[in-house]
Amino acid sequence: MISIRLSTLRTVAFVVFSCQFVADTASAQSIGDNMVTYLKSSLNTRVGGGRSAHMASEALRVGGGEFVPDDLGNDYPSSGDRVWGTLVTVISCNNGGWSDSAPSNASQAGDVIQFGSAEFGSTRYSERYTAVIAKVDSSGRPTSVYQQNFDGRGLVQQASIDPTNLSSGWMRIYRPTTRIDRFNEWKFTIVNNSAVGQTYQVLDGVYIDCQISLNTSGSWGSYQIHVVDTIGTVPNYYLVNNQVSYFVETAKGNEIYDSPDGPAIRQLSQ
Repeated sequence: MISIRLSTLRTVAFVVFSCQFVADTASAQSIGDNMVTYLKSSLNTRVGGGRSAHMASEALRVGGGEFVPDDLGNDYPSSGDRVWGTLVTVISCNNGGWSDSAPSNASQAGDVIQFGSAEFGSTRYSERYTAVIAKVDSSGRPTSVYQQNFDGRGLVQQASIDPTNLSSGWMRIYRPTTRIDRFNEWKFTIVNNSAVGQTYQVLDGVYIDCQISLNTSGSWGSYQIHVVDTIGTVPNYYLVNNQVSYFVETAKGNEIYDSPDGPAIRQLSQ
């Protein structure tokens, strides 16, 4: 028997951070470096289902960071505002007043930015948008970010940024945290890169725990984060359309793709 938690990057609730900034710097820097390497290699390609949050989740997964929303914390300050690790600082501009909640806390490459209706002159981010810092200046402020689906194309791009030019909204910067691994718990992702929607089951042996449908390639509903708890067994996917079974590994990404013989499942290279 297994139990499963599904994370759709839409978890909603409430969390409060203290003003003290605490993080394992060496570990966080290693995770951040891995994230930057991964995203640099992913430029001009689609990560996950092509949404900004998919890019951040996959970068965290590949980099060794925590990527499961339930283990990162409840949304804050509002429903849909993702939390991505340890809060570094909040930069905001309200009624013309610019502020940095913790100016002495330097950001670093690999930190994740959650934007809230942020505007930088003529550049406007959506109400909720996620990016990953690519570079910082000597004072520890972001100068460049990796972002996906900013222009609606669903591809990873690198763009310049200057937080001091924030003219409206806010940006919350988070430091990645090490992934939490628990005994007999499996964390992994799956993306449908097939031209049509696909349905799969998560099984423990012959026992069907749940059946899930993913939307067509490149859409929000084409990507899923799983957390599966088992009792000494390894869960596996079962692709209904092609009757293909595939065992999972924790912290690995998987994809459904169009093979010459029809839809199939495989593990991603990263």
